[in-house]
Amino acid sequence: MPHDAHTQVISLSEVYDAAYATFGERIATRDGNRSITYTQLGLRAYQLARGMRGLGLKMGDRVLLVAPNSCEWTEVDHALTRGGLVRVALLSRLHPHELAQIAHDAEPAALIADGEWLSRVGQDWVPDSVRHRIVLGESVEGALSLDDVAAADRGAHLAAIGPEALLWIGYTSGSTGLPKGVLNTNRGLGATARNIVSELPTLTQSSVVVHSAPLSHFTGAIAAAATSIGATNLCVPSFDCHHLIELIEQRRADVMPLVPTQINMLVDVLRQEGAAGRVHDMSGLALLPYAGSAIAPDRAAAATKTLGAVLTQFYGSSEAPMPVTALQPQDHTDDPEPGSDLPLLASAGRVNRFCSVRILDADGHVLETGAVGEIAVSGDQTSPGYWRNDDATAQLFDKDGWVRTGDVGYLNSDNYLFIVDRKKDMVVTGGFNVYPREIENVISTCPGVREVAVVGAPHSTWGEQIVAVISLNQGAHLSIQDIEIHCRERLGGYKVPKSIEIVSELPKLGNGKVDKRQIREKLWAHETRRV
Repeated sequence: MPHDAHTQVISLSEVYDAAYATFGERIATRDGNRSITYTQLGLRAYQLARGMRGLGLKMGDRVLLVAPNSCEWTEVDHALTRGGLVRVALLSRLHPHELAQIAHDAEPAALIADGEWLSRVGQDWVPDSVRHRIVLGESVEGALSLDDVAAADRGAHLAAIGPEALLWIGYTSGSTGLPKGVLNTNRGLGATARNIVSELPTLTQSSVVVHSAPLSHFTGAIAAAATSIGATNLCVPSFDCHHLIELIEQRRADVMPLVPTQINMLVDVLRQEGAAGRVHDMSGLALLPYAGSAIAPDRAAAATKTLGAVLTQFYGSSEAPMPVTALQPQDHTDDPEPGSDLPLLASAGRVNRFCSVRILDADGHVLETGAVGEIAVSGDQTSPGYWRNDDATAQLFDKDGWVRTGDVGYLNSDNYLFIVDRKKDMVVTGGFNVYPREIENVISTCPGVREVAVVGAPHSTWGEQIVAVISLNQGAHLSIQDIEIHCRERLGGYKVPKSIEIVSELPKLGNGKVDKRQIREKLWAHETRRV
């Protein structure tokens, strides 16, 4: 649909149906092996959805999805939406212990996974609730292929999906150390697509959007928005700077969603190549939306200098999906905002016209312009709460129903949002949210550990890196390597601390609790922002 049509909320299932009907023979998605048109995508999505119904899956059943970006991933994703099944998309980088935690909580009826990955990881973590195992790519004994699912199509009628139907559950690390499932409705996902399109005026029907980050996360929301206007989504299975440069230079892609860590890596490679006399033509890049974590102003300026005026920053959270605010290419300037030492590119951008933002004090009162407090968000895209977690849901909203983000910041007179700290005890590393409690719970089970505090520290590439400060029991002989091994056996690689320090005593507050703020203060002492 054209940009100016994106004013009212159209649910995600309606967005997809309209795209199949409107854009017909245009290429909807492609990967290194094949391409499929919008008509073909719609037919396949409906066939697979009816096939899943033929297997006994019903609306509202949860389905785990673990696979790299591909045309097959897109077909499955659309089929789940068309069948009213609830997608629980997981990162393949998670440890089987973490997969088991999430799967136990979600109680999925089916698992759809990359065959090679499933063979390598094994299936001990898969819960008894899973009645069907479906694999993409390499076959696995006892599992169905997508063609097997399609063959189960008995022509069952697929009812319309209601606007409040649950379609996605996105799991985040929990503040208690246990994962929480964030609910996303059909209406909310449609609103997110609309909001994204409204902030990307240069995203058009002729755009080719290359997805190198997992489609289960940030870039997948961009893919839905691109689908809504008939653009082409190009799926690549993993992030590779040289491959992305090649795609841009050869004019096979012109839109490239990334997280700040990937931007930093790409810019570094381009600079290194340039210094070696290999200069690349990146003029084919028209748009680079980024999200997931803050980017240092100097790195953002370097990226603009290297890639051109193409960066658009999105801010949001799992519970209040992006773009709550957007920093447009023309805003990526290092000129200080009036009356402040911070440049505009230190902000998270201007509030989206379909969202509302409030700054709240500790008692929940709305603060005036320029005052620092907790950021609260309202809009059609916000989550209704958490999966089977009423207590956490009650804490998510303020008394007026606004989502409390846990981020701390202020609004200026032009409605630009500046984020200065994080109220939640959370680290964002490489675009992934990690709660220290989860890592602390793992490290505390290591024999010999007396106390542990995990915090985030600034990092030029990852945004933040995970730091663990540990004290040992008297007489314990435990090395940093021992702790790293203990973590790697229980956590996904991106959650393993990048820095571990063993000290005689952790700093304490007057009540005897570990003073994590003091630990964090030392690490962030020379930073303007604490995120």
